[in-house]
Amino acid sequence: MNSLTARSEGVPTVFLSGDETLCAEAKSVEPDIITVATHRGIGHSSFALHPADTCQKIQDGVRQAMARIIKEPLQSMPDTFKLKIRYRNQLDAYSSSFYPGVSLTDDVTIEFRTNDWFEILRLLQFVK
Repeated sequence: MNSLTARSEGVPTVFLSGDETLCAEAKSVEPDIITVATHRGIGHSSFALHPADTCQKIQDGVRQAMARIIKEPLQSMPDTFKLKIRYRNQLDAYSSSFYPGVSLTDDVTIEFRTNDWFEILRLLQFVK
């Protein structure tokens, strides 16, 4: 979400560091992003790189990302957006369905479609 918000203002998302799962998810959404996995979750614990290694990998990744940003144009925003929210509680879904433009697609799911990213952000400020 933050990446799309930045892009809507003309700011590219070129680098991300964090846990292995976050990096993989970011790559699935933004294939060109440079990522550095600093740790991996294992149950209630994590396996992390040594801090010096982590810092070096992050510095190298940022350098690579900044070199690419100069060469590659900013990705365009999608023409349309669809947000689906699935609630645990049907009352929350029902209450949120009164937001203008939101439809209740089943007892616990709402859907909102728009061509303006800012409207997605606005909706998220008002629904539970």
